Amino acid sequence: MTDPTIQQLVAQWSQQTPDRPALTGNGRTWTHAELNRDVERLGAGLRGAGLIPGDRVAVFASNHPAVVLTWLACARTGIISSVINQFLKAQELAWVLGHLGARMAIAGPDEVETVAEALKLANMRIPVYVIDGETGEHTFDQLLNAEPDAGRHPSPDDILEITFTSGTTGNPKGAVFDHRAHIYSCTAAIERYRWTPESVGFTMMPLFHAGGIRVSVLPALMAGGHAIIGQFSLTRFWEDTRTFRITHFATIDTILILLIKQDPRPDDTEVPLRVGMGAGPPEVLSAFEDRFDMDFQQAYGMTECSMVLTSPAPGIEADRAALQEQRRLVPSANYVGVPLGERTEIRLVDADGNDVPDDTVGQFVIRSPGMLREYYHDDEATRQILRDGWLYSGDTGLRSSQNGAYYYVDRSKDMIRRSGENIAPRQVEEVLVAHPGIAMAAVHPVPDELRMQAVKAVVVRAGASAVTAEELWLWCDDRLADYKVPRYIEFVEQMPLTSTGKIVKSRLRELGITPTTFDRGDRSNKQAREKRKRRAAIGS
Repeated sequence: MTDPTIQQLVAQWSQQTPDRPALTGNGRTWTHAELNRDVERLGAGLRGAGLIPGDRVAVFASNHPAVVLTWLACARTGIISSVINQFLKAQELAWVLGHLGARMAIAGPDEVETVAEALKLANMRIPVYVIDGETGEHTFDQLLNAEPDAGRHPSPDDILEITFTSGTTGNPKGAVFDHRAHIYSCTAAIERYRWTPESVGFTMMPLFHAGGIRVSVLPALMAGGHAIIGQFSLTRFWEDTRTFRITHFATIDTILILLIKQDPRPDDTEVPLRVGMGAGPPEVLSAFEDRFDMDFQQAYGMTECSMVLTSPAPGIEADRAALQEQRRLVPSANYVGVPLGERTEIRLVDADGNDVPDDTVGQFVIRSPGMLREYYHDDEATRQILRDGWLYSGDTGLRSSQNGAYYYVDRSKDMIRRSGENIAPRQVEEVLVAHPGIAMAAVHPVPDELRMQAVKAVVVRAGASAVTAEELWLWCDDRLADYKVPRYIEFVEQMPLTSTGKIVKSRLRELGITPTTFDRGDRSNKQAREKRKRRAAIGS
């Protein structure tokens, strides 16, 4: 028998436990048998629409079971899926769709207008199938009406998906993965995080995110468990965990902080949750564990490595005091444990690529079957990240001589990490400089109590320009995903420059938030954006 693909591993449960729940979302639950039936039908529908193995399907939607069905149907047929960040604006999405060469788009009802605008900007004509669409030329349900004939299964060495990741150099890069990469990572995660057919995973992370389909959905389905697709709600979170008997969830530090800040309740510890997965400062993770009496598995990973690379050493979660002590062992660094999976190797190297000794900060370089194959149509970026079979992460950490565990120190120097999302400063800078009133712009992170980091822009006006912060926020609102729009803007007469004319960002970061910094507040959502537009219109 040949090695299985992702969908074959998921589909086996349609024979072993056909009537047990497999997927829930948007008010509906699929059993394992029903899930396999609809994946086969959708695969046939994609083929009937003219797609062949190797064609790319762009999925642009908020969390919905249809996204998972599409991902699995593509895995079944050899068609390549790309679940794209649904917070992108049309201009950003247009570049991604063009680079991907998408043959079809599947859009959520709230995202279809953005897709239509992006296709116009990209000068592309492809069919757009709308999830929960009632009228229009193409609806997602039309694809599900086909008879189950999805054709031959692909090879596990075939490309499974292209995941776009925010890099530090502007436009996103498409990380290419085959089936084997995700199978390796999922299998290791199932063992380390104790997924079983009794497990219920709650997916509140966006499905385009590594913490979505890869970390929360696939392990549940491959283990024969139940995946819940939803959105995070501060008021409903604990009620949802009890209603669905949720055992596993992946999250970000911002959500943990919000939950900790809620008023204590007598039933705080009476929840079915067993394992939380994600990252955060040691004091936040420990406070969450102690209050809610559950384990939290701090991990280190990156989009280019399928899922996660390291996780707490096996068995240590059984001794919470010992785990919390390991977190405190290295000040100003986050304990991330040991490699996940027997074939994952990690080194720490200096600027010249030489291994550094224990207790010395170096760059993480990784070799693992779970790594990307390449960046899609980007040979130069591929050469920069993959060297002699090793992946150079750009992130720094150390290995402790006291316990042999790894500790994460910092992200690549220019990346901004806000509420679990990566933001490339260069992309924001390019948008700001495109404004006719701006001559120079430098974007960097500043600390944020809730979201860990916020975006600050330091700008130099062009000539006699009198452009205001409010005008720049409106300009960015139309061109950047909400979470990328700078919260802080500071105008300066000149930038600190090197002898070769490069901006010295370290000097700007030292300034932090000054009395002359304009703060729009933490209002990066559609309602706040419309409010600012109305206010600007009244002012004009």
